[in-house]
Amino acid sequence: MLERFTRGARTVVTTAVEDARRSGAGSVRPEHLLSAVLVDVHSPAVQALAGLGAPVSELRQVVAGLRGRYGEGLDAADAEALRSIGIDLDDVVRLIDAGPGSRRGRVRLSADSRRVLELALGEAVRLRERFIGSEHLLLGLVTVDDSLVQEVLRAFDLTSGEVCSAVAGAERRTG
Repeated sequence: MLERFTRGARTVVTTAVEDARRSGAGSVRPEHLLSAVLVDVHSPAVQALAGLGAPVSELRQVVAGLRGRYGEGLDAADAEALRSIGIDLDDVVRLIDAGPGSRRGRVRLSADSRRVLELALGEAVRLRERFIGSEHLLLGLVTVDDSLVQEVLRAFDLTSGEVCSAVAGAERRTG
């Protein structure tokens, strides 16, 4: 599949891997992919989000504020439930991320991140593209059920459907 990735999409994946490794995460999660998508301010993904009223600088702030807050499959309600019995979710996430997987040189994609890549491929096929670009990765991110990504969308009063429509509209204008 990676041979179909544009240079920009490959950069997103390698940046996400580097980000996960640098942060000591045990795996590359959708939050790392989303942060990496936001690096190239001229990418179709970032332009589509900006066109929806979500400028990259504000997106980065929201993502940074939420990072580390969610573990794999856990959200704010889970964190509150754990806090009520004396467990700090942030501490648990740090312990998991500092686990054996983070000490090895290789950081693997989480199941959700692998699903993002599969969904990106599906979106490229659906749009009749012969390549997978950052815009397809964005479509995969907003389609996968990830708490952090969904909370970022809510922060800008956006839905997955609106992002998908904006990307498809940008595809029609440019392609």
